[in-house]
Amino acid sequence: MKKLTLQKATCGYGKKEILPQVSLSINAGDLCLIKGENGSGKTTLGLSLLGLLPLIKGERKSTFKNAAYVPQANQLDKQYPIQIQTLVAMGRGSYSQLNFIKSIFHRKTYKEQLYAILKHFNLYEKRHHRFREASGGELQRALIARAIISNPDVILLDEPFANIDQNGRNMIKEILKEEHKKNKTTLVIIDHHNNIDFYTKKIHVSEGEVQIHESD
Repeated sequence: MKKLTLQKATCGYGKKEILPQVSLSINAGDLCLIKGENGSGKTTLGLSLLGLLPLIKGERKSTFKNAAYVPQANQLDKQYPIQIQTLVAMGRGSYSQLNFIKSIFHRKTYKEQLYAILKHFNLYEKRHHRFREASGGELQRALIARAIISNPDVILLDEPFANIDQNGRNMIKEILKEEHKKNKTTLVIIDHHNNIDFYTKKIHVSEGEVQIHESD
C-alpha cells in the first residue's frame, strides 16, 4: 500500500520551527482533513507532507508517485494574461513546457480529455475567459481540474472553499467526493471552516501541536 509518513519531523521555514516533532502517516485512499486557526501552521504541515517545504529536522518518506498541489485561488495574479483552458492544460506539463501545453490543443486525444474535464467542472463555456474575467469559484475549480488532469495519486488542497459562495462550495465538495470515491485519489484538504464533513482522518493543528483523529 502506498504511504506517506513524517517521523519526528520539525516543520518550518529556514531555521524557524513552526511544528516540532510531528509523526503521522497517510495511507492510499485516505481523505485527510487538516484543521486549525489561521496562522496555526496548517499550510506549513501540508507543504511539508508533500515535500514542497524541506523539513528542518526528522524524516519524510513517501511511496506515492505523483502528487499535485492546489493553492488558494486568491493567491493568483488575476492580471496574468492566461485563459482558463490553458491553466487547466498545464496539468499535463510544467510551466516551462509552454510548447507542449500549446500542442495539447492540436492533439485530438488530449483536446478531448481537456474539454471533458472542463465540462465536468462546469468551465467549458468559460474556457476562453482570462483570470480577471473569472470568479473566485471558477478559478478554484480550474486549479482543481489542473491537478486532476495530471492523474495524481495524492492531492493537497489549501483552503479550496475560501472566498467562494455557497453554490461554489457545494460544487467543489461534490467534485472532491467523487474524486475520492470513484478514482480512489488520496486527498489532503486544509480547511479552516467546517466545509468538509466526510474524512477518514482529521489532523488538528494548534499552538505548535498536531493531534490526529481517525474517523469511526
